[in-house]
Amino acid sequence: MDAVIQYTTFTATDAFVKDHHIVTDGLEMLKTAEGHVSSYWGVQVPEEGSKRGYLCMAVLKKVVAGDLVRHQFSHVVGASPVAGMEANVTEFVYITPKEGVSDSAIKEAAEKLDDVFNANGHVAALGESVEGHGVYLIIVGWPSNLFVSPIVAFKAVANLEVTHAVLDEHN
Repeated sequence: MDAVIQYTTFTATDAFVKDHHIVTDGLEMLKTAEGHVSSYWGVQVPEEGSKRGYLCMAVLKKVVAGDLVRHQFSHVVGASPVAGMEANVTEFVYITPKEGVSDSAIKEAAEKLDDVFNANGHVAALGESVEGHGVYLIIVGWPSNLFVSPIVAFKAVANLEVTHAVLDEHN
């Protein structure tokens, strides 16, 4: 059975940017929940402004300063999304198809992109929103900070929001 990834992004409070470990107590409670595999959290890399926070598996209100975007994604294409979150830098690509572009076109583009990542030794996975909103998430694991990503090839079929974070794992 594929894992379902809870991906949450938000405008981070100054407290969370300064010390993203403030969520550890809350994550400690999660690890006893039935079906819990891992939780990941972090802050957007400094090169991108360090203003976005990320939580995978849980939403803890004490770290959210503003907007809250939440989707659950089921694995569709590529490696395990967990491998991307365990990398030194995790790239999140939030995808909404352009008008008139089918789900199959998004999945086909993702399969081609996955081949490129695999050929270069990077783990990548595409997940589709289980809520059925036509929203997708690509998770890519990079060994170090910011590479020029082949994700830009997706721009022909989708609107993209690309961010990067260094994540901590809590088991």
